Amino acid sequence: MSKPEWRRLPWLSWCVVAATLIGCQSIVASGVSRPRLAVLLPMGHRDAELRHNFLQGFRLGQASVEACGEPFPQVAWHGTNSGDAPDPQLMPSTELKLLVAPPSADLRAFAAFADERDLTVLLPYQRGQSLDTLRGLEGRERLWPLVASRQEDLKAMVEAAMEAGWGRAMVVEDPSALESTSSKAFVELFKAAGGIVESYEAQPIQRVDPRNNGRLQRFKDDMAWSWVPTVVVADAPNGPLSRELRAEQQQGRFGGGAPQAPNWIWLTEAEDLQDAPALPWQQLGLQHPARGAA
Repeated sequence: MSKPEWRRLPWLSWCVVAATLIGCQSIVASGVSRPRLAVLLPMGHRDAELRHNFLQGFRLGQASVEACGEPFPQVAWHGTNSGDAPDPQLMPSTELKLLVAPPSADLRAFAAFADERDLTVLLPYQRGQSLDTLRGLEGRERLWPLVASRQEDLKAMVEAAMEAGWGRAMVVEDPSALESTSSKAFVELFKAAGGIVESYEAQPIQRVDPRNNGRLQRFKDDMAWSWVPTVVVADAPNGPLSRELRAEQQQGRFGGGAPQAPNWIWLTEAEDLQDAPALPWQQLGLQHPARGAA
């Protein structure tokens, strides 16, 4: 599976946001002698690059606060190893109100610590399985995750598709699939990048309920007639629409060189593409969620 790797500084943007959020507390904190804000900085022997990116982003966030004319509050910095539970001995101050967790934070340990100390904990970068864990935690109202915009994921896929020469496509969605929420944004970004979206309907997105045999057959006929070189699939790899289309293409029923063509683009989260089957045609999807310096 061909998958774009999107940029190289995973922490910079989150640290900008983290520092800006911390700056919003500066008016409250300015009259307090002891820090009310603490940052756990990863200090493991493999954390040098991560620490550098974290600090670079934090400085940008601090500069943005100060540019607004507000003093940046005093921050207590503490070293830790990624994955370690928070150590109460490092942060004995009763004035502490906001804690920035390190990467690979143990969410359950930090949730318990936040409850015990009446703290708000900022989690600078959370995706996938970590967010699933967070949803089920008691006390999660004290944990603030910062997540990447889905728009950045879609931009990465559009950029990779255009670089691969996949500039003409048909977009199909199962309206009941979670991936369908990304179809419209993908089309807009794809067109803005110079891509052409084929459609046999008034709307650029073909909405196909796989339980509706008439709609499904109409789309199959359109695909076979158009010989479109790329299809954008807004469904999970094991979803009912994906299974139907995969079976048809494997039988060579889409024209234009099937089953080697058309290519497929998946509007699916990176974590859900891990078990996507190998197929005779090329596929494009996210290797990991968007990261970036913006």
